[in-house]
Amino acid sequence: MGRIAIVGPSYPFRGGIANFSNHFARGLQNAGHDVHLFTYTIQYPRWLFRRNQLSDEPPPPVPLTRLIHAFNPLTWGPAAQHIAHWRPDLVIYPFWLPLMGFSSSLIAKRLRKLHPSAIHLGLIHNFNPHERRLGDTFFRKSFVEAMDGAFTLSRAVEAAWRAYTPKAVAFFWHPLFPAEVDPQTSREAACARLNLPPEKQYLLFMGLVRPYKGLDMLLRAWAGVLPHITPDWQLIVAGEFYEPEAPYRALVEELGIAERVVWRPGFVPQADFGYYFRAAHALILPYRAATQSGHPFWAYQYECPILVTRVGGLYEVVEAFGGGIIVEPSVEGLTEGIQKLIQTRREAFQADFVRARNELRWETLAAKLWTWTQEAFAR
Repeated sequence: MGRIAIVGPSYPFRGGIANFSNHFARGLQNAGHDVHLFTYTIQYPRWLFRRNQLSDEPPPPVPLTRLIHAFNPLTWGPAAQHIAHWRPDLVIYPFWLPLMGFSSSLIAKRLRKLHPSAIHLGLIHNFNPHERRLGDTFFRKSFVEAMDGAFTLSRAVEAAWRAYTPKAVAFFWHPLFPAEVDPQTSREAACARLNLPPEKQYLLFMGLVRPYKGLDMLLRAWAGVLPHITPDWQLIVAGEFYEPEAPYRALVEELGIAERVVWRPGFVPQADFGYYFRAAHALILPYRAATQSGHPFWAYQYECPILVTRVGGLYEVVEAFGGGIIVEPSVEGLTEGIQKLIQTRREAFQADFVRARNELRWETLAAKLWTWTQEAFAR
């Protein structure tokens, strides 16, 4: 087996990219590899990102070193020297924002001179940014030039890489996140944990609220659904607003659905994910645009069906494994899909969840990645 370095967000930072790196490192380690996480001292400076960046979760059981200030180039050369001293066979760099990939590209270029035998791969979570920023083209080009190749967790992202560069790329399925709550926790117990009345029925929107995630479309669709369902149904909106919350509150009042929406603004800790998925009848992902999301891979673990829009790579897992319904990214599509999902018992998707748990495993990703790497980059 090999020595594998992951360079980028991980513990103690919170968020989907860091969380994936933590679990991925553990999966690689369980597969027999020697793994080390090299992460940031500072990920986003306070002047750029004023929210809390640190996780309350426990650290992964993997060696970890904090040595990179993502916006201070004076730390990038010493970081490359430190990583080179560890002598990795494979170095993996998560990529999700072009700007955040710039430090990785220069570390990789320096590391290539110090330790020429290492293979450098991008782990591409998102190749084309949802919200374009000045410098994106330059930063992305620099990152691609620094890599030997890349792997992705969605076919849409794989296609985007292939359209941009002839460098090698592979697609692997995103594994299910391990359960932190008993997957068979009763709905009543989950509701009690979240202080939700158990006599109500719930649909769930969860995650960061940004324009491309379509919460406004979902609220309009929910207003259209309500006249056709029993009065015990409610929509939970749980997540941190990365734009003003007031317009969404105003829309709910305008639509006259305030009594049928449960607001849970703020960052949702990972420890509560399982309770939300066990309390809800289904998770709704009403995105206008997307490449992928980690939420389906939590929901499947807790046997929570998904309604997902047909955008980017978001729907690929439902198309391949079932476990939910795919709709068009419109108010009409969401309205029709929600009504259909409400009429479908969760148990109807049980076989899909069993298959997903059997096939979408971290050890499988580790094995397939290592085999592909040895074949594609034999030296």
